[in-house]
Amino acid sequence: MLKPSEVKKAAKMIEADNFRFRSFLKNRADEEELEKAAVYMKLTADQFKEFFLDSTK
Repeated sequence: MLKPSEVKKAAKMIEADNFRFRSFLKNRADEEELEKAAVYMKLTADQFKEFFLDSTK
């Protein structure tokens, strides 16, 4: 367990680790595959929205 005086330091370390990990992922991303995934997620979300709106009528 962290002492109260160590919490701020630990939070900064975790924030730095998260930033490094996000940078790592971003630098190795396949742009075309990410675009396909984004389009699929948008279509899926729109379909669910329509389904739930239609089912409430």
